Amino acid sequence: MARPEFRIQNSEFRMKTRLLLVSLLSLFYLFPKIASAESPYVLPYPGIMPGNRLYIVKEIKNFLDKFWYFGDISQFKYNLSLSDEYLVESKTLFEYKQYVLALKSLEKSSKYYVNADKYIERALENGKDTTDIDNLYKNAGEKHGELLVKLKNEIPESFFWEAENEEGKNLLLHKEIERAIRKLR
Repeated sequence: MARPEFRIQNSEFRMKTRLLLVSLLSLFYLFPKIASAESPYVLPYPGIMPGNRLYIVKEIKNFLDKFWYFGDISQFKYNLSLSDEYLVESKTLFEYKQYVLALKSLEKSSKYYVNADKYIERALENGKDTTDIDNLYKNAGEKHGELLVKLKNEIPESFFWEAENEEGKNLLLHKEIERAIRKLR
C-alpha cells in the first residue's frame, strides 16, 4: 500500500516541477531582455598601442590609407574608422593610467570624428543619399559618448604629470573628455 501513495506524490511532484519550469520559461519569453541605453554600434579591437615598436608602422599605414579611399562616403568611413580606433586606444591607455598618451589618442579620435562629418556634408553637396551614413554617424556618436562618460566617471579629474628632466604639468583629464564629448554630434 505504501507504493501507490509514493507514486501519487511522485507524479504530483513532477507535475509541479513541470509547471514551475514552464512558468519560468514563459517569463523569459514575455520579458526577453530589458532594454539598455547602450548603442548597438561596435568599436574595434585596439590593436597595436603606443609604446610598441610597430606603432610607427601603424601610424604610417593609417596616413597612407587616406590616399587609398576615394569619394565622400569612402572618406567618411575611413575617418570614422580611425576615430573609433583612436577612441578605443585612448580608453585602453586611460585604463592603464597612461594619461599623456591617452589624451593624444583622444585628440586624434576627435579630429577624425569631426572630419567624418565634413565628408557627410560633401556627400550631401554632391547630391548623394546620406541616410545610411547619417545613421551610422549618429550611432557612432552615441557609442563614443557612452564610452567617454564612462571613462570620465572612472578616472581622476586631473593628474600631475612629471617627465624626467622636464617641468611637470597638470593634466585636466575631465576637461579634455568634456571637450571631446562636445565635438560629438
